[in-house]
Amino acid sequence: MAQESQAILGIWKASSLHQSDVKFYKTKGGNILAKVAKSDKESWADEVIMRDLFYSEAKNEWEGKFYIPGINASLKLRIKVTDKETLECSIKKYFLVKNFKLIK
Repeated sequence: MAQESQAILGIWKASSLHQSDVKFYKTKGGNILAKVAKSDKESWADEVIMRDLFYSEAKNEWEGKFYIPGINASLKLRIKVTDKETLECSIKKYFLVKNFKLIK
């Protein structure tokens, strides 16, 4: 998993999430989280929006939870590393799905 985690660590631009910069980082305990480093929506700044991330070798993608700041919503999250510069993300709640990209 070390190589897979290195692929998503760092700051990614998310234009569809209020022009946010999202920082993926590893905690001292080894967990990988993503927080909003900066955003046009001030209430999102410094909020952890992606948690419980783990890499699924069988699916060749990351899975976890996406949290929407301010409304306490938890959505199923999938992240696919398409290349060194792009993450394809999908969040889902029941039958509703939103897809977006993060760009390095």
